[in-house]
Amino acid sequence: MEKSNVDPTDRDPVVAAVKQLNEPYKNTEFRRRPAYEYGSTKVHSVVFKGEDGEWRENYAFEKGKTIIAYHSLVDLLKDRKTYFLPFYQDHDSLKIITIILMALAFSAAFLYLVASGAKPESLQLLTGILGLLVGYLIGNVPGQKS
Repeated sequence: MEKSNVDPTDRDPVVAAVKQLNEPYKNTEFRRRPAYEYGSTKVHSVVFKGEDGEWRENYAFEKGKTIIAYHSLVDLLKDRKTYFLPFYQDHDSLKIITIILMALAFSAAFLYLVASGAKPESLQLLTGILGLLVGYLIGNVPGQKS
């Protein structure tokens, strides 16, 4: 039997994605660790020897036929294309949902008071609360760090 000079990891699409991510560097000895499965999603850890001889690790996200390589696990989790973290666990999404619900509740209360012919004092109180809500919305824009 003849020995092949082809590296078996060259046929692995996960390792190929990580190699492509590290193309500018002269990294060697790519090896894939067992995948972590989360539903229909897999997260692969690929280790390799860097240019400096130190062992490094990259991650690959696989869902269906899509494979995306990342330098770190944090990069993978932050990428919105992966949908690895559901939107309802994302702090910005929770802020937006809360703000929308508060605005709808105050709008419904305001319309009810106007339609029921409430006293002007009730409308003044609600207008003040609505002003506080608008101030809160302007001061807490999702996605901005304070």
